[in-house]
Amino acid sequence: MTSATHLWFFVGNLTQDEAIRISRKADKAFPVEKVCRDECHQKRVVKLSGEKDTVLKVRSSNPGESNSAILRYYQSKPIASVRQEMLHKAVFKYIDNPSYDFLRTQSQLGYIAYSIEMNFRKVLGGGFVVQSSDYTPEQILAYIQTFLDNTKTSIEELSDEDYEK
Repeated sequence: MTSATHLWFFVGNLTQDEAIRISRKADKAFPVEKVCRDECHQKRVVKLSGEKDTVLKVRSSNPGESNSAILRYYQSKPIASVRQEMLHKAVFKYIDNPSYDFLRTQSQLGYIAYSIEMNFRKVLGGGFVVQSSDYTPEQILAYIQTFLDNTKTSIEELSDEDYEK
């Protein structure tokens, strides 16, 4: 490849200067002739508020496409200790099979349905990925919230004996 445009998407707790430094370093590592700005599809950058949910809806380039997909992402805090990181991993391990069972098997939302634990640049997070041809993203979000509410209740009602298992 001799010409290209690099597009960067940064997630996590980093400053604008850090994002620029990282993108410039990557540009140097992958040198290509720049494509003219007029030939590129224009993107814009938006700073998201941490106070409310943000939904990005993208129309498919295929008008006959019946699938919708959602990534519901929850960001936590930068890793402060090994204990914090291990608790984060344990929570996602705990919900792994039950989330699949609820979202895929019981609710039959779609062929793809899973939870995922993430660590972007030492900032903990995680979420759920669901693809469906029968449900809208809003409906899928409601199912994810129901799963989370049910899981919270089951954790609160967990006996010491079951916790030890």
